[in-house]
Amino acid sequence: MFGLHTVLLDLEAVFLYGKLEEEIYMEILMDYKEVYQDPGKDTVLKLQMAMYRLVQAALQWFKHLSDVLITLGFKPCESDPCLMYRVNKNACVLF
Repeated sequence: MFGLHTVLLDLEAVFLYGKLEEEIYMEILMDYKEVYQDPGKDTVLKLQMAMYRLVQAALQWFKHLSDVLITLGFKPCESDPCLMYRVNKNACVLF
């Protein structure tokens, strides 16, 4: 209808390097308890960076992506801020 061209991206490791804005602690997983010398029942780990399946990981990735897209001239859509767009004389790009 509009003659748009679509590209699909699959970014596998994007959630692994997000910076956390708050302190997050987690219990030591059973598979890793043998690595720690008698960690004790109440021992926890403080996360230094976001990790896969962490709720904050997706948010941190989106914040970083938005910052990069804005520096490239994209603007957030008023009706849906998750949709970014850039228009020039030759094309309209939606992200």
